[in-house]
Amino acid sequence: MRMEERTATFWLTFADLEASADKRFLGVVLMDLPEDATVMDAARQAWRLGINPGGTCVMSEVKRDIPSEHKNRLITDDALLISLGSRGRAMSH
Repeated sequence: MRMEERTATFWLTFADLEASADKRFLGVVLMDLPEDATVMDAARQAWRLGINPGGTCVMSEVKRDIPSEHKNRLITDDALLISLGSRGRAMSH
């Protein structure tokens, strides 16, 4: 019998660190991945889904429920990001 893989929701922030401050933020992706996923695993999955905008990626686990309609898509809307728990356009949420 195969054990069910445990998953967690992750917040990926993408940024172009070489861009000017007003162009640096590229967006956020929220996705469910195996609990032991690395930032590289997450970035590759976002790439496979066509939602990785490139740049540097920072990942952290989300400890609250995120509605499924906000997962697996690139989010750039500031108001939506703040409603989901963002502290603003920084490299972490």
